[in-house]
Amino acid sequence: MPFTVDTRQVANYKEVCYNKITKEGKYPYADATYHLAWGSMAIGIGEITKNNFTEVYSRHKFLHNVSGLSIPFNLTLRDVYANIGLRTNVAPEKTAPWRNRIAKGQWQSITFDTAEKASNINEISTYGGTK
Repeated sequence: MPFTVDTRQVANYKEVCYNKITKEGKYPYADATYHLAWGSMAIGIGEITKNNFTEVYSRHKFLHNVSGLSIPFNLTLRDVYANIGLRTNVAPEKTAPWRNRIAKGQWQSITFDTAEKASNINEISTYGGTK
């Protein structure tokens, strides 16, 4: 199923969701709208509402923090609030299952990395390296 984004329910969507028109006649998404739309797949929330905009922000912030990225987190709560009404075709995911999915992914990444490091330690020991 193709990913869809609908900005028409965002108040002042032409000003909030889009940058100026390009030479090709297309409206590129504003940075916050682009991040929120494409990030909706990672956070498991397909629609921003007055009731969930703080959850949307919190999930984005959580993902940034657990990812360990050294780039700044530029999304603000005001950005999310301004994009209330933004919709994608992402299926909703309740908070607890979402957190478990993210934690499982992080855990798998850590254990894989640890196993790889452990295999290197065994290799070093085999060839007379330090213990």
